[in-house]
Amino acid sequence: GGAGTEEAVTGARKAEVWLGFAGVGAAATLALGALGQVVAAQLGVPEAGSSIWAGCLASFMGSLAGALPLAQEIAGRAEAGASGSPIAAIGKASLFRLLVALMAGLGAVLAGRWDRRALLFTLAASYVSLLAVETWWLLGRLRAKRA
Repeated sequence: GGAGTEEAVTGARKAEVWLGFAGVGAAATLALGALGQVVAAQLGVPEAGSSIWAGCLASFMGSLAGALPLAQEIAGRAEAGASGSPIAAIGKASLFRLLVALMAGLGAVLAGRWDRRALLFTLAASYVSLLAVETWWLLGRLRAKRA
């Protein structure tokens, strides 16, 4: 019974950490999309609004995929009390994030429903912005585990 309980606790911990990433990413995505809407309206291109959201959401999908190995790393460190470097998890997260964001962005471009320039610009800008927000959040979580 003990091993199954430990796995359930680790699984619940992973889900909790992943949901934290998802929540931070969702809040940042909403803020970026809203900011993009305001900028598009001020530039006189309000029709770019759905393209802005498509780019932000493609980036957010990448963010959710990248959070999986990070959540596993944080949950594993909490369980094992590990003090090593999470470099492998960060590398895996970066790869997952990039691949999923590129696939989602390519899918959106190929769908042809959105303005390509606005979508690609927003995808790139939100990718970098979300990466900064998530890095800040991850470092805070890792520091909290050390303390």
